[in-house]
Amino acid sequence: MRRSARKRAFLYLLVLAILFIPCILTAGDISVIGNISTDSLIDSIALSPNTGMAYGINKHTKSLYIINLGSHLVTKTVSLARRPIGIAVNPENNLAYVTLNDNGLLNDNSFLCTVDSTGAILNTLTINGDSHGIAVNPENNTIVIALEREKKLLVLSADTLETLQEIPLAYKPRLVAVDTDTNRAVVAAGEGVFSW
Repeated sequence: MRRSARKRAFLYLLVLAILFIPCILTAGDISVIGNISTDSLIDSIALSPNTGMAYGINKHTKSLYIINLGSHLVTKTVSLARRPIGIAVNPENNLAYVTLNDNGLLNDNSFLCTVDSTGAILNTLTINGDSHGIAVNPENNTIVIALEREKKLLVLSADTLETLQEIPLAYKPRLVAVDTDTNRAVVAAGEGVFSW
């Protein structure tokens, strides 16, 4: 086995100190408390704040990592049938939602799978579009998915995965985040061809 094949990727854990005055952090309040060894680089990560767990995805190996932040261990690696693109966790039910594409090929469909903390894939939904970024709004129990080629956002019920709304955009959305205080989506979008 080549030496480079034995290299391992590490996920560094950062801990934010809780202060008496909320939302005021300085560089001194952030520290590395350990690292977690993984067999490859994690492209994106989402936290499940009520469980001390995190979920990470690797696009190249088509893997989902379930990570115990307390023990600093990967508790399970789940092989996915397709290339994971985005991940978000609903803190209300601690389910991870992963957007999947077919190896970066242009395709009319992409997919959304729901995964629990044991790594069980609870369901997979076919999405008519090129899904990328994903965010969960626990306040109204919705999932927002950026559909890049279609230039729109797809809003789904987190309970039923039923489409609630499609929001057309002027540009191609790539990433999305949700402001739970205002129930607004913040979208990174642009024109042209993107490499993901």
